Amino acid sequence: MQLDIRKGEALLAVIETGSFEQAAARLHLTPSAISQRVRAMEAELGTPLLIRARPCRATRAGQRLVQYLRRSSLLEDEFVAELAEEQARPLSIPVAVNNDTLATWLLPALADFLLDEQLLLDITVDDQDHTYTLLEAGLALAGVSSEPRPMRGCVAEPLGVMRYRLLAAPRFVARWLPDGLTREAARRAPLLVFNRKDMLQAQFLQRQLGLAAGSYPCHYVPASESFLAAIRLGLGYGMAPELQYGEAVVRGELIDLAPAHPTDVALYWHRWKVQSPKLERLSAEVLRAAREVLLQEREGEERRGKGKGNPIPTPALPLKGREWSRLTERSQAIELSLHSPSPSRGRLGGDGVTLPPSLFPLPNPYPIRRSLRCRKACSTCSRHPSRASA
Repeated sequence: MQLDIRKGEALLAVIETGSFEQAAARLHLTPSAISQRVRAMEAELGTPLLIRARPCRATRAGQRLVQYLRRSSLLEDEFVAELAEEQARPLSIPVAVNNDTLATWLLPALADFLLDEQLLLDITVDDQDHTYTLLEAGLALAGVSSEPRPMRGCVAEPLGVMRYRLLAAPRFVARWLPDGLTREAARRAPLLVFNRKDMLQAQFLQRQLGLAAGSYPCHYVPASESFLAAIRLGLGYGMAPELQYGEAVVRGELIDLAPAHPTDVALYWHRWKVQSPKLERLSAEVLRAAREVLLQEREGEERRGKGKGNPIPTPALPLKGREWSRLTERSQAIELSLHSPSPSRGRLGGDGVTLPPSLFPLPNPYPIRRSLRCRKACSTCSRHPSRASA
């Protein structure tokens, strides 16, 4: 069976615009003609392709067909441009990326390449845990995701690790966290969250303090630049990537609330195995740029742990005792002990900075259970004295 190009264009226009009326305006047809073409394609394939709602959405079979139609359209556009030598006509490529990637390294790294190749990026932004669904729905031909497993027909190549730190402004710490990030203080202090898909802060508080989501007040600030600005203004504390805040911690503008507990997010570039030449060159450029900017794994003894794919541990921030004292004096409220630790204050963290007890590694909640009674009747039992010795 051979797919009709005109019917495929009608289906793709309905899904992209969300309605038959807007699709008809794009293709210079009537809504009735668009509806007839979509119904004819559904009849030929023997399955529904659209969920006729507001806006119209693709069914699972429709999503797979949209993926094919988008790739076919890109190959056709590129072939026509090269055949007619119309290099002045830019080619548009839909990609899905997470907010922090777009706000930090992606555009500066690709700017020269996009200008040289005459490429236009149609960027859809979502959380790194959810960009994968945009690829599944056929809304993007490539993208950045935290999902390591590729879809069928795709490959997922590691880009590196984006490291996040839990930051707050000095005046916020002075008001809300004078004794450090303790469990009780975290219940009252306002937390900054990007949006309701963002789980970085919630996972950290659950892991380190045992606080469930919803047990603390939250601001929602769904923009990377505004999110960091809210931290600087003292509205709350939250996770920010090292690539974004730069030397703000060293200069004393921000305080790292958990210097020994960074949060690492591994990112992957998802793309189709069969792709156009320009998209292939774009993928190669993204990989090259990411591996220069993001943290990468080390070989041999420098790996963190025995498994592959573990990120490189970055060196501790250069906050020695005197530098930390000057930082706290500027905030006019923070008093951290830099002497020997006491049980009430906690243990010393990296570079001699006292960490609150709540940020220590928690004990294993599932200790190994040993039997209370030895079941071996031999003389080699290591748990109890042997019967022979008794």
